[in-house]
Amino acid sequence: IFENNIIDGVVEIINNYLQRYEISPIKAFEQKDNTLYIFTENGWKVLTNDEYVSTISNIYKSIMTAFKYWQDKNEKYLYTNDFSEKYVKYVKKIMGGDISIDRQRAKIHRNLYKSIKLDLHNITEYEFM
Repeated sequence: IFENNIIDGVVEIINNYLQRYEISPIKAFEQKDNTLYIFTENGWKVLTNDEYVSTISNIYKSIMTAFKYWQDKNEKYLYTNDFSEKYVKYVKKIMGGDISIDRQRAKIHRNLYKSIKLDLHNITEYEFM
């Protein structure tokens, strides 16, 4: 997040989380634009907006907790010019700059979709060959 922005950071956090799984619990397909599917006890289903917002909110809370830890750890530097400028820059990035929270969520959703989408035609051809 410090190097890029909140949107890219959250997408990277999710992608890193998904790499832990042999079979990803989240899927997306080119044939269903911007739709995310999750695996539940009852099988695959479309991720609802409420579930998505709740998940992103939990990630934001974790980011804020980690930032608070970083802030406390570096508190002695907070009043130096160089560090205070860096601090303000980081706070702006974590808060998403001038982008509203709804727009941030939409961009995260779109970027996540783009990063994990699969082409069903390629999967079908591969499985039957």
